[in-house]
Amino acid sequence: MASRNDKAGSGRWAYAYNPPKSNSKTATPAIPEPQFRVGPPGVSSGLSFRNLPDASLLAIRQICTHYEKKCSGKVEWNDNFGRDQEEGFQGMFGIVPMTPTALKNTLVNQRKKILDLEKLIGNTEKKFEEDKAQLAEVMETQVEASRLQAEADRGRHQDTLIAMRKRCDDDVALAQAQAKAAKEEAKKALDFDRKRAEKTISNALDDERDKSLKMKKDLNFIEEKLNKEWASKLRHLEVKVKTAEDSKRAAVEKACDKLKRVHAAELAAAVREAAMHAGKAAMDQVTSGTGMRRGSTMTADKARITERNLRREEGEQEEKLIGETA
Repeated sequence: MASRNDKAGSGRWAYAYNPPKSNSKTATPAIPEPQFRVGPPGVSSGLSFRNLPDASLLAIRQICTHYEKKCSGKVEWNDNFGRDQEEGFQGMFGIVPMTPTALKNTLVNQRKKILDLEKLIGNTEKKFEEDKAQLAEVMETQVEASRLQAEADRGRHQDTLIAMRKRCDDDVALAQAQAKAAKEEAKKALDFDRKRAEKTISNALDDERDKSLKMKKDLNFIEEKLNKEWASKLRHLEVKVKTAEDSKRAAVEKACDKLKRVHAAELAAAVREAAMHAGKAAMDQVTSGTGMRRGSTMTADKARITERNLRREEGEQEEKLIGETA
């Protein structure tokens, strides 16, 4: 048989008769206030149904949830109120009728249970005190045993500690000796490597010095050889230049003599021709009388101009020939 202390969520229906407790709150439906608009005077009066707001879906859900809880009895459960279908209680609004005899028996049973619980609590406290005393005695015994064991261990471990310290000192001394020996060996190896490196460097410097001296000698020999070759070539070149200059000078002198002879011959021929023309002109002037003097003067002027032009051309050709020969 099920107990009356089952919760409302277990499937039973309970109707709350008493008011809610102080720590619980009754849900109130969120019903929006009506909103309406009254038309201006002279036009209309009353509500404007077209401007009324639509029903709020959230408000409808809250209202439905409130009345569902209220009608299902899930608002609150109380031992003194409600309806139990399994035990067959039939009461108005969930109130279970109870006789004075049943109420007295219930009170007697509750007092008996209280006395039994108080006796059980007293026995439990007495037993707890006994167990506590026994536990304290056991703890004192364990503490004393631990203290004695610790003292024995301290005396036994003292010898072990001395032996361990001696062994540790021996290990430290051995390690120091090994480190000192390793340091000496490293120092010897370092000295040997340094001496070998110094010897190698000295040999390398000697080799480089010998190579530099030999290279210097070779360079001096090459320089002397090149200077001799250069002096020889310079003398040969000077001889060739002097020979070329002498040959060019002789050729120029020969060409100048030849030009002079040619020009002298041409000049003499021109002078003879001019003299012939002058003589002929003089004969013609003698025959013509007065015009003879004038004609002879003009002829003499022409002869002088022709001779001057011939001399100028001769000088220009001679300078041109000298420049080409050089």
